[in-house]
Amino acid sequence: MKGASEYRRRARISMRGQMGTMAATSFMRALSESLIGVALVAVMTVGLVLLGIQTLVLASTGYGAAMIMIILFVLVITLLIVLSGAFYWLLEGGLINQARNAVYGRRVSMSDLFSGFSGGLAGCLIVIGFLKLLMMLFFAIPYGIAVFVNSLWDGFTLLGTGAVLLSYLWYMAGILLIFLFFGLAPYILMDRPSLGPVQCMKESLLLTRKHRFGLFCLCCSFIGWYILGSISYGIGMFWIQPYMRCALYHFYDDLKKERAAV
Repeated sequence: MKGASEYRRRARISMRGQMGTMAATSFMRALSESLIGVALVAVMTVGLVLLGIQTLVLASTGYGAAMIMIILFVLVITLLIVLSGAFYWLLEGGLINQARNAVYGRRVSMSDLFSGFSGGLAGCLIVIGFLKLLMMLFFAIPYGIAVFVNSLWDGFTLLGTGAVLLSYLWYMAGILLIFLFFGLAPYILMDRPSLGPVQCMKESLLLTRKHRFGLFCLCCSFIGWYILGSISYGIGMFWIQPYMRCALYHFYDDLKKERAAV
C-alpha cells in the first residue's frame, strides 16, 4: 500500500479539470441539507405551537387525549428526522459515486449527486447508514448517562466532570473505530451494487484488515486541509471533501486489487 501523500497526489490528478464541478456538487449537497434542516425546524416550531394550543383544549376534557397528541407529535418528528438522515446517506452515496467516476477517468456531473437514489442502491445506503448509526448510539450511551447524572448534581464536581470527559473520549474513539472498520462500506456498494448492505460491511471489515493504520494516517493527513476549510467559513470544504473522497476511493481501489492478486 502507498503512503497518504501518494493517494492525495492521485486524487488531485483524478480531479484535474473537474474540480469546479465537484465543488459545485458539494455546494448543492450542503444547500439541499440546509433546506431540509430549515424545513424540519419550521415543522417542529409550527407543530409545537399547534400542539400547545391543542393540548390546552384537550386537557379540559381529560389528559388522555392530550397525551395521544403529544405521542403523535413525537412520532412525526422522529419520522422526519429519520427521513432527513436517509436523505443525507443517499446524497453521500451520490458523492462517492462521483469520486468513483473521477478516479476511473470519467467525466463527472452535478447529476451524480442523486445517483444514490436509483435502483436498489437507495435501500442499501440507508441500511448501511442505519447500522453505523446504531453502533454510534451504542458508544454514545455512557456519554449520555454521564451527562444526565452530572446534571443532577449541584455545582462542579471533579468526579462528574472526569466521567463526562472519559465517556466523551470513549464516544469519539467509537466513531473512529466504526469508520476504520466499516467506513469503506458505501465505497464498496457504489463499486459493486449487487452486494447487500451487510455484505458490504463485511467486505469493508476484510479489506481494511492490516491496513487500518494506513487508513487512519490517510484521514489524519487531511486535518490541515480541514482547518483551512473551517477558517474560510466552510467555503473551502466544497473542494476539500471531494478531494478526500477521491483519495479514499484510490485507497479502496488499491485494497481491492491487492486482495484480487492474493
